[in-house]
Amino acid sequence: KYFIKDILKKKKIKSFLKKNINSKTVAIHIRGGDFAYLKSHNVLSQSYYDNAIKLITKKIRKPKFHVFTNDINFAKNLLKKYSSEYEVLYVKKLNFKDEEEFSLLSTYKLAIIANSTFSYMSSYLSNSRKMSIAPKEWLLGKKLNKNKRFKKLYFI
Repeated sequence: KYFIKDILKKKKIKSFLKKNINSKTVAIHIRGGDFAYLKSHNVLSQSYYDNAIKLITKKIRKPKFHVFTNDINFAKNLLKKYSSEYEVLYVKKLNFKDEEEFSLLSTYKLAIIANSTFSYMSSYLSNSRKMSIAPKEWLLGKKLNKNKRFKKLYFI
C-alpha cells in the first residue's frame, strides 16, 4: 500500500488525477490478451460489461469511463457501442508504467473490475473505492473464494 502512495506523488500522476478524475469518473478493467488462451481463466463477456455499465449509469448520470487494459483492440471492440454516448479514455495510450496504472486504478471511487489479480488488488488496497463491480465467476466455472471477498465488492 505504501508504494501506491509514493507513485501517486509523482508529478505526471498528480496532474492526471487533478485533470481527469472526479465523482463521475469510473474505472473499467478489461483483461484480454493472454486470458484468451489460458485454460484456467475466462475472458469476461460483453454481457458482463453491459450489465456493469447499466448498473453504473443508474447511479451516475453521464459517467466518464477510464479503461485499463492489456489489450486495447479487444477493449475497444467491447466498448464500441458506448464510445458515442460516453467519454471513454484508454489509459494505456498515456504510456504509464504498469505500477503507475495499478496505483491510478486504486484511486477511483467506482470501478468495474475484471477477474484478475491486478483489478482485485487495486480494489482491495484502495482507500477511495466505494464499490467494485466484479464478475460472479472468477476462474473458469469457479467463484471467488469467500475468504477473499471484501465489503466493497458487488458481484454481477
